[in-house]
Amino acid sequence: MSGPGGLWHLAFVAVMVVAAACGSGTTKPSGAEPSGAPKDDHFFENFKKAVEDAEDDGYRPYWLGRGFEAGGVTFDGPNVTDFFDGTPGGGVRFSYGGFVPPQGRVVIHFDEYSPEAWSMIEPLRAGYGGREIVVAGHSGKLRIDKGSSNAPSGLVELVLSIGNTVVVVTVSGGRGRTDGAADPNPLTDEATFLSMMENLRPYPD
Repeated sequence: MSGPGGLWHLAFVAVMVVAAACGSGTTKPSGAEPSGAPKDDHFFENFKKAVEDAEDDGYRPYWLGRGFEAGGVTFDGPNVTDFFDGTPGGGVRFSYGGFVPPQGRVVIHFDEYSPEAWSMIEPLRAGYGGREIVVAGHSGKLRIDKGSSNAPSGLVELVLSIGNTVVVVTVSGGRGRTDGAADPNPLTDEATFLSMMENLRPYPD
């Protein structure tokens, strides 16, 4: 193939190939891969590495499996970032994420502490409060902040004591708190959040 027409055709094909390979990556919902398609396990591998010495560090990790459904949203995880460099005293930080169009990604965060690590964190939380609750057979405290006109982002936080591990689960809300619309993160709903947390279990299960 030669001449201006041939060169134009080759350039058009190249652009279409690049668009097909990259164009959908920014809008594809988390967990929406076609059946049988491999998932990117990079951040899960980070999680496994982060907790491989948990017993020696004095705590046991707890998780919600490789993913879950909540309020019609698929959350994938557990994900540990490339920047996580351990928790002083022993522990791990990870998250699960889902996708809600058009707002984008919604997340639930887990911070898990050994007794030594929690002894450093707990004094910093004086005055946080919350109501006593039992979740998945474990005692804890639930704190819900629905936000205000000045700070519309709501917050759900659960602190559970499970054996030698303290599990702190946090969900930050987004837009919709002050205009009557539903929050894009379904886990800011107390009933949905607590129902999901009933599935908390030791890793590996």
